[in-house]
Amino acid sequence: MQSVFKHYPEVPWKSGWRFTASPEDRTPFVTGTLSGALAAPDQIWTLQLIDPEAHCTTRLFANGFSIGARRRPEKNRIDTLIISPGLLGATLSEMPPPRLTADTEIKQERDIEWLQSGSGIVLLLRQESRFVLVCGEPTFERALAKAEAALDLNFDQLMQTEAEERKKVRQLFSLNPRHNPPVALAAETLAARLRERTGAIHGLWSL
Repeated sequence: MQSVFKHYPEVPWKSGWRFTASPEDRTPFVTGTLSGALAAPDQIWTLQLIDPEAHCTTRLFANGFSIGARRRPEKNRIDTLIISPGLLGATLSEMPPPRLTADTEIKQERDIEWLQSGSGIVLLLRQESRFVLVCGEPTFERALAKAEAALDLNFDQLMQTEAEERKKVRQLFSLNPRHNPPVALAAETLAARLRERTGAIHGLWSL
């Protein structure tokens, strides 16, 4: 039987937290030791979203997160979603743009940063208040095409879909509003794994 449990951290940002687009996602994004740093397992690069010393709060989604400044977080924030395996999309609001860091050379061209990491390309594309991170593509051309296609997506609609997925746990929070984000994500994971009643199994076991 496949385990449905995950190790949730005590606080929203903890080194090693994984964000995956699907159960079969082989290229998850992982939080780094510094606050606001994101990478992939065993990779040489890091995406630094915010200054590690900045006073910010983090809110977790089922497959993404939001970082907001302590003052006016509704206007000074970064909202990110894992759109598909190896593809992260985000919006910026009154926050400095993220940057790639690595021990190897990072190539830059206007709003594009990229580097060779193992057998794949890591590419960061920025466009006004949006940015996209792509990792795992074999060539620069494929990574750029994937990033440009992601920028054409309606990010507000993606966020709305994320909110719809979280409706299942609203009742839990109405009973105890002190539940923290990891509790919400644990409940969402379990709810997603539960099957509907089926007539092929007798009695209560059908649940």
